[in-house]
Amino acid sequence: MQNKLKVLMLGWEFPPFLTGGLGQACYGIAKAMSNLVDLTVIIPRSEPAFVLENVNIIGLSSLTEEDIQTERLKYSLKEITEVIFVATDLSPYPIPVMKTVVHLEDIQETVAETISTKEVKELYNSGSNYGENIMQKVDTFTDLVVQIAEKRDFDIIYAHDWLTFPAAIQLKRITGKPLAVHVHSLETDRIGMWARSPQNKVYHIEYDGMTMADLIIPVSFFTKAQILEHYPFIPADKIFPIHNAIDPLPERENTPNQVLKKEPEKLKEYGYTLKPDSPEKKMVLFLGRITYQKGPEFLLETAEKLLKKDKEIVFVIAGAGDQQNWLMTEVTKKKLGENFIFTGFLSKARVHELLERVDVYFMPSVSEPFGLSALEAAQHEIPAVLSKQSGVSEILHSVLVADCWDANKFANYLYALLHYEGIRELLAEASKREVDRLTWDNTAAQIVSLFEKQVATQSD
Repeated sequence: MQNKLKVLMLGWEFPPFLTGGLGQACYGIAKAMSNLVDLTVIIPRSEPAFVLENVNIIGLSSLTEEDIQTERLKYSLKEITEVIFVATDLSPYPIPVMKTVVHLEDIQETVAETISTKEVKELYNSGSNYGENIMQKVDTFTDLVVQIAEKRDFDIIYAHDWLTFPAAIQLKRITGKPLAVHVHSLETDRIGMWARSPQNKVYHIEYDGMTMADLIIPVSFFTKAQILEHYPFIPADKIFPIHNAIDPLPERENTPNQVLKKEPEKLKEYGYTLKPDSPEKKMVLFLGRITYQKGPEFLLETAEKLLKKDKEIVFVIAGAGDQQNWLMTEVTKKKLGENFIFTGFLSKARVHELLERVDVYFMPSVSEPFGLSALEAAQHEIPAVLSKQSGVSEILHSVLVADCWDANKFANYLYALLHYEGIRELLAEASKREVDRLTWDNTAAQIVSLFEKQVATQSD
């Protein structure tokens, strides 16, 4: 019987504390992959008080304790790994191990050699895994991962996004093991052409990671094209796009969807800053970080055009980001406040509750590597209008798409879905059928197949 491949996976986010699709994807892949390989996962965490199935996970300070309790019921790491801890006073990192128990004392001795207790606490007890000192956090993660992992037995290094690339590069140089990098998002997606500045450290970390990698796994063919355009000399023949999937919905009887539909005044209890004057108003949902990448300026332009045709439409903006204040200010200036709801960041449970209430999902992203929230909308039979500049439109075909800058077409599509029930139901049902066929098991199987071929090639 052939031994299972030993995979060392480096990640940065994990449920239930998420800022985007990265953590959801990493969890889904790891959970499915653990049935196929011996998997070790190393991830950071920033809040010692947050615990999920005996694992301290990355925390977002905006989540309430109620949110955390609700979310942790939906995720389990027991299916992925057996978990032990690096002592809290030495390191912020849990060390999950598959079928192996590592003595804490050994890890403590290794970690203590290079970083002090005070440095770790000051760096990671801030309640955020990003922020101004992100580079320092990445450097510390690199040091600790190398010390913990270099003496372990693994066949391939599997790193998710730029935050883990420095650690992965170091491990490849030390061990000679093959390196696979999974690209969920690029700096050029986040800030456009400005990313290619010599001063942009993130861009150059991404470039180094993809240059050193034996395999590059982008989440879409759109992202592969972005890599080839913006990161010159990366060989196309080592880039293998593999699409994301999504977990099945929880049982509907366990969600308050019927309460929300029958008693819309209770929306306020689920994070809304204000609510529509009338429950009869149609609702368009924007779900995600409010950043340049997500196209808030095109969202606003589309809203203006649509509201000229129908003033009884409400745009629900669920998320937060560096463009949030700008968008709220512009909405106020244009006197559209009655037609906008800003929820701020919502937990996954509350996102599902919200998706039971809205009529259309809208994603006008400038550059969207994938777009997991579009799959969530499809699960709830919400028809979608998406930008062509997105990866998810490669696998959701029963959606309406336009270039991100084409506000006229966006407005026309939204109007049609909101006012013509036959079109709306047709596309919603078709999208639901499409998303139901997507599984993390299939995604993980494709990834493992690539790993096995790469390891076999380097062993020859």
